[in-house]
Amino acid sequence: MKRAFFLVFLFCILAGEALSGIVKPETKDSHQILEKDSHQLEGKNFHRVVSLGPLITDMIYLLEADQRLSGVTSYCIIPEGKEKKQIIGTVIHMNIEKIVSLKPDAVFASTLTRAKQMEALKKQGINVIKFHNPVNFEEICAMFLSLGNSLGKRELALDIINKTSAQVKDIEKKAQRFEKRKVFIQIGIKPIRTSERGTFISNYILAE
Repeated sequence: MKRAFFLVFLFCILAGEALSGIVKPETKDSHQILEKDSHQLEGKNFHRVVSLGPLITDMIYLLEADQRLSGVTSYCIIPEGKEKKQIIGTVIHMNIEKIVSLKPDAVFASTLTRAKQMEALKKQGINVIKFHNPVNFEEICAMFLSLGNSLGKRELALDIINKTSAQVKDIEKKAQRFEKRKVFIQIGIKPIRTSERGTFISNYILAE
């Protein structure tokens, strides 16, 4: 139950990041993103990885696969009581030499990872897997399952997703009892912007 709640919690964090402009909605279809990410990880079982994004790191810990995590960014939060990891830079500026010295099987990149730096890692013979920012609950589950598959944690990932999905449906069911309200959430100033359909914020409003 605790793990299932944490996945919902990640969903909440992403919505908050969207409000602050950290996570921007992707224009690609959810299934296209799932297929692309899953294709890169098909048949993989990495034992030594570097995470270039806080969300990726959070998911690795949730999957209890942190023993396979050798490096993280300075923005990643290591859970209390867990072993500290090597810092390889920020989400935008990374130390290529440091990453290479860790000898990872793969580097999990985020949308903020610079293309030139990913190419530099690939030239060193390192697998670089880029994850797109999930913009709704379906995509966060798809990303979570892809990571689980690649880290030998498929069964645990499916169990957490199933329990979390049940929690989300329960919340939606309870929310139907309340009167719907008109809501405007401003996420930009120049120009004024609001959330789009299919995003975390939109999902929040529909569930309220």
